[in-house]
Amino acid sequence: MTQPVAELTEAERRDIKAVDNGFGRFARYLVTRFGAVRSLMLATVAITVVTFVTCLVSYEIIGLDYLGNPISVVMPIVMPIVTAFPTTLIIHRLVAATMAREQQGLRQQAALRAAADESAFHRARAERTSKATSDFLASMSHELRTPLNAIIGGADMIRNQSLGPVGDERYLQTAEDISFGGMHLLQMINTILDLAKLERGAHTYQMEEIPVGEIIENAVRIVRGQAEQARIAIEFTTPPEQMQIICDDQAMRQVMLNLLSNAIKFSPAESTVHVDAVEEPDGRIFIRVADSGFGIPKDQLDDIFEPFVQVDSVRTRSQQGTGLGLALVRTMVEQQGGQVFVESTPGHGSVFSLAFEAAAKV
Repeated sequence: MTQPVAELTEAERRDIKAVDNGFGRFARYLVTRFGAVRSLMLATVAITVVTFVTCLVSYEIIGLDYLGNPISVVMPIVMPIVTAFPTTLIIHRLVAATMAREQQGLRQQAALRAAADESAFHRARAERTSKATSDFLASMSHELRTPLNAIIGGADMIRNQSLGPVGDERYLQTAEDISFGGMHLLQMINTILDLAKLERGAHTYQMEEIPVGEIIENAVRIVRGQAEQARIAIEFTTPPEQMQIICDDQAMRQVMLNLLSNAIKFSPAESTVHVDAVEEPDGRIFIRVADSGFGIPKDQLDDIFEPFVQVDSVRTRSQQGTGLGLALVRTMVEQQGGQVFVESTPGHGSVFSLAFEAAAKV
């Protein structure tokens, strides 16, 4: 992964400004052409030559007998080397370091631009794919539902013998199988379309303050028949009237129905599904659905909320389903500002919790 370009410190900016002024420009030219070591040697030689020539000219002007005084000849050569070499070394090293940092910055910027372009390309392609998928699902909604409703209606008409008795009882069983399969397929299509609508943010929520007890009672009332057919009891404690959350009534009803249906579907006969609600000290209200089913392995807890994912077990394989129920639950709850948690122990059942901020008490 490309590292981001580091911001220069104030001291580094001063260094760059210093080497870009005066002698720094000449040093930059030498470093660029000859490298740091050779450039500092060339600069030192150049300074020494200039100093020596200047001194000789000065001696001639003032009439100094520099030939009779060797020190006056040696000093213009020795002093520039002694003083100019360290200074030139520092300047050229600084220039070289600055140029290396600038080159690294340019490479990083180029890499970031390339990564940004690639990201924009993939994002645009993903958006096009998402739009195409949404358009396809929207167009297929009518194309799939209409013939399925006709198939289910025809099968029910045969099964109910609406136009007269059917000669062979096997036709009735076949019609019942067709009706059952059609209803299952229609439910799966509706769930897929609902999830696609939620994921593209097309669902509108009517948020209002609703008593938690009302949410639980309505959902339990609807699934009571399913629970009795599966020989499973549902126990719930009605929470206080003042325990309220801000949510969408219809969306929460669908969320609770999915959780309760799952709990009933994957619980053994003669067991009990418990539903309750508690308010924590942090101000959140937890609506909990606990079953006594086979449970979920710890390594699969993070996967069960993904679309089309089901826990691999004998009990799961014996139940029909699309693996979309919990994906709908998580999406709908999070879009309403809540959270979903699950605790499970294989062989001892699971507890699904919906966490919402409690509505402000007046």
